[in-house]
Amino acid sequence: MACARLAPQIEGHLSGIKGRAIPMNIDGATAAIYAELGYNVPLVRGLFCLSRSVGILAYAWEQT
Repeated sequence: MACARLAPQIEGHLSGIKGRAIPMNIDGATAAIYAELGYNVPLVRGLFCLSRSVGILAYAWEQT
């Protein structure tokens, strides 16, 4: 649970630096979830790229 508790603290720290609310996006939330589940970093990078590639491929198909 350490990562799940750390994520809102990071969000608050960034908001303090910027002087306005900086809400966590889906990438930050999934990073915390993967860390809680014990996935190692190289695997998570691959999962992140895989999820983004599906979106860009769908967009490219839509534009053809």
